[in-house]
Amino acid sequence: MGALSKEPGSLADQGDDGDDVFGVGAEQHLTATGDAVPGERQAVPEGLVAELRGRLAELEAALSSAALARDSAVGEAERLARQCADAEAAMHRMEAEMAAENAKLKEELCRMQQSHEEERQAAEAAMHRMEAEMRSQQKTQVAGPPRRAAASSKNPFASMGALSKEPGSLADQGDDGDDVFGVGAEQHLTATGDAVSGERQAVPEGLVAELRGRLAELEAALSSAALARDSAVGEAERLARQCADAEAA
Repeated sequence: MGALSKEPGSLADQGDDGDDVFGVGAEQHLTATGDAVPGERQAVPEGLVAELRGRLAELEAALSSAALARDSAVGEAERLARQCADAEAAMHRMEAEMAAENAKLKEELCRMQQSHEEERQAAEAAMHRMEAEMRSQQKTQVAGPPRRAAASSKNPFASMGALSKEPGSLADQGDDGDDVFGVGAEQHLTATGDAVSGERQAVPEGLVAELRGRLAELEAALSSAALARDSAVGEAERLARQCADAEAA
């Protein structure tokens, strides 16, 4: 039958060029290797390629999202690093300020203590001087009456000293603490039993009260300065703990 004529109308000429002699028109396709495969099997690789392309697009989208997330995380890490650096710099500045403030408070406290000590010593010296002055005055007053008596003996009116002390007489007028002229200088006894004038006794008492008030003010100022220093030290320690917690986080 291979020798049949290919003339028009012959049996071998019936059908298309791609049909066999029995008219079974199975279309042939060449693969990449040149082999012929039927047309029905070509649709399977195309569907698989489409599926793979869709999967590849999903993976590319996921990769892009992951890259964006990574960039965002890197940016957040850099921001946190800058914040930590700023916090550390602020902590160092605060520590320096607290150290300077602490040194200033210590210097002020030392100065106040020195001033307090100087004033206390001055007060003690003033009290010692007043005590010495009072003792000197007491000795002068104790030695005073004989001198006045000796002076009255030279007075041409010394005979008046012999006036009677009877009731109603000139020498009897006035209190026991008055002289013959009625000059009633009030007398007080000191701790040693010596007599001093009342006007002179009020001066040291007022000065001592003033000095004691000044000492109380200085002690209160020293206590306030110590409390301020302790508060500043506590605040510095609290800030140091906060910075350490921030660095650990």
